[in-house]
Amino acid sequence: MLHKIIRPNPKRKKRIMYFIISYDVASPKRLPKILKLCRKYLYWIQKSLFEGELTPAQLSSLKSGITKIIDKTEDSVVIFEIRNTKVRSEERRVGKECRSRWSPYH
Repeated sequence: MLHKIIRPNPKRKKRIMYFIISYDVASPKRLPKILKLCRKYLYWIQKSLFEGELTPAQLSSLKSGITKIIDKTEDSVVIFEIRNTKVRSEERRVGKECRSRWSPYH
């Protein structure tokens, strides 16, 4: 099943930020819901790890969706904003190739 990645309109000049999101969801019922939501906005890297660029509106929508799905007493979602663009260009991967926009298998 292919998921459409939501991208900002190129005609509008918006502040685009780069994020890495990781989650730990305890319930097998909530797990596919959070996966589907994150794949709607970001690139799926590994089992519970996503990366990608978001506008402030997309980030707000993603956070709202996450809040509706997770149980705050059992689940954890960590959102990292990467402010230094050089960090992305210096990325190094070790081990099995994972799902990334740079992967030839993506």
